[in-house]
Amino acid sequence: MIWFEEQHIFNENNEFRPLIIKSWKRFRDDIHVIWSGGNEELDRFFWQLNYKEQRIQFTIERESNYTLPFLDMSIKRAADKLITKVYRKYTHIRRSIFIGDQTAQKIANWES
Repeated sequence: MIWFEEQHIFNENNEFRPLIIKSWKRFRDDIHVIWSGGNEELDRFFWQLNYKEQRIQFTIERESNYTLPFLDMSIKRAADKLITKVYRKYTHIRRSIFIGDQTAQKIANWES
């Protein structure tokens, strides 16, 4: 993915880079972009990204009420900062495997 970013995102010829892309943060295959342009420019940028390489297809999720889930965080846009908190999907059942549990011990033994 680094080669894709170097060729198509951080390249001097990228018309969107200097003015519109304020931040580009990637963790594996998840990317968080702070965009200062309008929706039409974002749609055009998104279309161009998907056109560049057949093997890589991007999806887009736009913020709702100034909030966007990213990885396990909820990122809220305020006037001069980003506010983060833990994000749980609505399907999250709030259960964890405790380290003393037999299942956790089996997993630990299996991984070693």
